Amino acid sequence: MEIWLNFTDEDGYPKRVSVGRDNFVIGRHPDNDLCISDTRLSRQHLQIEQFGERFTVTDCGSSNGTTLNNDDLFETETLRDGDVLNLGGVEIRVEFVSANNEQNYAPVAQESAPKIEENRPTAKAQSVPQTIGGIPSNFFFIAPLIGFAVLIFIGGLIYVIGGSSDNNPKDDIVDAKTPTETDPDKTPRKTPDKDKTPTSEPLPINSGNNVPNTTPTTSGNSTTPTPVASSGSEKVKQNATEFMRRIAENDPSPFLKNDQAERVIQKINSLKSSSSLAENLKAIGREKSQFETLASSKNFKPQFLAAAALNEGGNPVETAKTMLPILGKLKIPLSTDFADDCLLIIAAYNQGKNGDTKGLSQKMEGLSKKLSKEGKSVTTRELRSIWFLKNNGRLTDAEFENALSFLAIGVIMQNPKEFGVNAEAVVF
Repeated sequence: MEIWLNFTDEDGYPKRVSVGRDNFVIGRHPDNDLCISDTRLSRQHLQIEQFGERFTVTDCGSSNGTTLNNDDLFETETLRDGDVLNLGGVEIRVEFVSANNEQNYAPVAQESAPKIEENRPTAKAQSVPQTIGGIPSNFFFIAPLIGFAVLIFIGGLIYVIGGSSDNNPKDDIVDAKTPTETDPDKTPRKTPDKDKTPTSEPLPINSGNNVPNTTPTTSGNSTTPTPVASSGSEKVKQNATEFMRRIAENDPSPFLKNDQAERVIQKINSLKSSSSLAENLKAIGREKSQFETLASSKNFKPQFLAAAALNEGGNPVETAKTMLPILGKLKIPLSTDFADDCLLIIAAYNQGKNGDTKGLSQKMEGLSKKLSKEGKSVTTRELRSIWFLKNNGRLTDAEFENALSFLAIGVIMQNPKEFGVNAEAVVF
């Protein structure tokens, strides 16, 4: 994916410029990557950075300020296709283009001639219709076609009128069979009764080795075991879905696979006996408004911040205040668009505390390039999954376990008593 900037220069000509660097600076000074000689811009006005497939924008402390889609740009934000930047009065429209399609375009250099002049259509000589005896010559080709079409229309009309008089409406009613007992092919099939949903009794979460059950499926003479989720796994998946929806900016359909749910069950079993977890859940319940205020200061969902504070330990409110600056820096390269992105932020939190806020995003970018060279196809969402990154050696055991613990706590928060924790649900 490449990003292009569309704007009108100081002479009134349209320009289209490619952002071809990881760190792209726009301003009035000629040394910038994009120089716009307009006095409304500062010497260094705006910075665009690339992190893998994500682009972020930051105002460089300009005098006249910057807006993004008419909102003042006070901190780093993620750019999206169609966004409109306004640099002190100079409007720039952001355009995302697939790199595969970019060969059809060429960047517009600042010294190039006005594009309007280049794209001006050239006049074509008008052709003069030839005539024969005052009648246009085209008439001798079109007239036979019109006559043929009229004949077809008349013939079709006669056929429709004559055929409809032979039809007996009663015959149509007789032929249209309705399902009866004597017509097995037309008899509606009875649908099996739906399985009853589990009751709300406390979940027996500890199930031996927590290995998914199997139900045999028969094909011919062979029987193949098909993995199915245990009842505990289904409860975890249901609550995990609710939690992941509440921590992401826009993720309507998050889910866990059966084997992933079983890993979460194991983590829940190791956490639920903690007395401090129940007390901290109660404390967050009492301070929900404060968590909402803290989370909104960095554009996080309060459910995310509350689970992160519980996962880190200590006084939830004070822990949240300590974590916020680091989480805000990690959000720039990692995002919170999807629940998987939020899990990545928690996985990278200890790196962030040590000052490395881009390490994990760089690992993901390296893995993407490696898989591409090997001819392996992987979706962006799969690449940004803690499960996939752990299997491909891009997450350490400690990073993975930290994210897994965060997810397990989030599941418990949705219905603590269902998992044996004596506290009320904490949801925002």
